[in-house]
Amino acid sequence: MHGSSVSVFVSVPQFLAFIYWESKLFLNDCHVILPNYIMSDLREVAVTSDSSGQLWNTCIWDPHVGTTLMTYKGGVSHSHGLSFVGRDYLMSADLAKPILHVWALNRQEQLQIRMVMPAKVSALAVSPNGTYCVCGIGEKLHVWHVSSGRLMAVLSKNFQRINCVRFTDDSSHFITAAEDGLVMVWPLGRVVALTQDLFRGVSDLAEPRYSYDDHTLSVTDIYVGKGGMRTRLLTASLDGRTNIYDLASGKMLLSLVFDDPLTSVTMCNAETQAFVGTVNGKIYQYSLHSPPRNLVHHITDVEKENVFLGHSNVIISLSVSLDGIFLLSGSLDELVIIWDVSSMQCLRKLQHKGPVTNAFFSLVPSNIFSNDLKPSLVLSSFKKETSVDAEEKFSVHLLNGENVLQSHKSVKTSFNNLNPISNLREKEEIQRLKKINNQLYGFIVKKLIGKEEDENHSLSTTEENERTESLKRKKIKTTHTHGFIVTEMS
Repeated sequence: MHGSSVSVFVSVPQFLAFIYWESKLFLNDCHVILPNYIMSDLREVAVTSDSSGQLWNTCIWDPHVGTTLMTYKGGVSHSHGLSFVGRDYLMSADLAKPILHVWALNRQEQLQIRMVMPAKVSALAVSPNGTYCVCGIGEKLHVWHVSSGRLMAVLSKNFQRINCVRFTDDSSHFITAAEDGLVMVWPLGRVVALTQDLFRGVSDLAEPRYSYDDHTLSVTDIYVGKGGMRTRLLTASLDGRTNIYDLASGKMLLSLVFDDPLTSVTMCNAETQAFVGTVNGKIYQYSLHSPPRNLVHHITDVEKENVFLGHSNVIISLSVSLDGIFLLSGSLDELVIIWDVSSMQCLRKLQHKGPVTNAFFSLVPSNIFSNDLKPSLVLSSFKKETSVDAEEKFSVHLLNGENVLQSHKSVKTSFNNLNPISNLREKEEIQRLKKINNQLYGFIVKKLIGKEEDENHSLSTTEENERTESLKRKKIKTTHTHGFIVTEMS
């Protein structure tokens, strides 16, 4: 007891979490210390979204009791288009509009930041450290720097729409899957390298570290394990195959062939159990304790019995809890189901108002329970294209001999740190340089044309002289034979 206030430490009753969010005034009067309880007992939360948008865009649930912890309103999230930005924000790609929605984790309303995209976003992922955001827009990849909003790169290596983007847990690489059946592993550092987009806003020279074309149909989902590049990569495709790759070596370890088209895939953190979702609502479990020796393995009738039955439509998302005990599944049948992995029994159903678009487990973001959020990173509005003015300004400085890149440190200098030039002076300088370029072009063309004419004239003169000399060298002999004049030339 401190003064007149009484603090009650709650340790066991789980229903107080629900009471806290439904009756905040009552708990404030009693001074119940609940955040410590939540952070000690509640390790993971379930994050879901549906396509109706009637109640909310995204909802955070307590998976143990099925209660709502926080909701975020506004818009509808696209499948594979929902991601946390560090520990402070939640970002969502709109299902129907070229817009990104952003919320602070402790607020239901969106931030007053306009995130207008060049086109509708089909896949979104933010690096675990919150530094970069990668969006799949059609068949192109756009990479933004979160704090500055600068478009770092635009990659165009796919032929059809990109379905999914995932990061490795160390933020060093990101993996993309597309409808053309291609799976690519991109090194983030190489993509956003300043030396590749010093004068351009795109990294055309960037190439993926690995590119897999083992699937014959659209790749619908991918899963990346823990451990950076020393982990496993799983893919799911409509061709009924789940391929397992080793990112360290880039080789395919195993290809599992199912009878049904696959729409989602995940794996436990121990990488011993794989789960795949199908178009008919079935979820198959495959044990990797003793994998087959063949590179391609067709699922047998006995292995097909390891199936979770409860959904009636396409499985959109799969996620396994951190301890590997629970499996979370989201489907187009408007249900999110929490399963017990060992018994394959349904523990809890979370009903939604529309087809589920995202469903995954996540560690509890501490800022959800914070009254005064102090962001650890700056979030800026994303630019739809690179700044042409910045590029021209940078090139003018180089031509004038100012701010010359003399060291590696100066290469990292951003365009904003250069000495500013007024708009009038900048335009005059650009016009002057354009005039000089035109003069140089005209001078070079004139010289080249004049040189060609001189060469042609000298060539014709030489040929005429050769013909004259040839005639002179000929000897003409004239004789009279039988009254005729005979001329011999030699």
